[in-house]
Amino acid sequence: MPVTIMLCCNDWRNGNPTPYAESVELLECQLSGGRVRVDWDKKPLPESKPYQGEQTLRVGKLRLPCLAYNTWVGNWCWDAASIRLIYAVEIWNYLAERPDWHCEAGPVKLFQLFNECGKIDPRTAPEFLKAALS
Repeated sequence: MPVTIMLCCNDWRNGNPTPYAESVELLECQLSGGRVRVDWDKKPLPESKPYQGEQTLRVGKLRLPCLAYNTWVGNWCWDAASIRLIYAVEIWNYLAERPDWHCEAGPVKLFQLFNECGKIDPRTAPEFLKAALS
């Protein structure tokens, strides 16, 4: 199941890309409060990783397969990537561990979970998210 992640990673004055995101929209939640390094590469991950032929999205220390990437989505401050649900959960869990990140808006269950530094279990993510987003 593809998931869209929005990254506020472009300079607000001119739309030029910056090497970090100050805000992330993921799983219908607005996450912010810190800076996380972001990068996108048209090259796939090394052969040892699954899903060859895709692009690579870097968020902090994570390097993940990316199905598609677009710049200036909505306005020139935001880029968007399409990733598999399991990788969206990985990004969620990574940001939830960071003390400077918090959820500003989103569905109640996800808002509370993120702000309590809660992780989403990748094994039960589809069922959990279906309930949380309904």
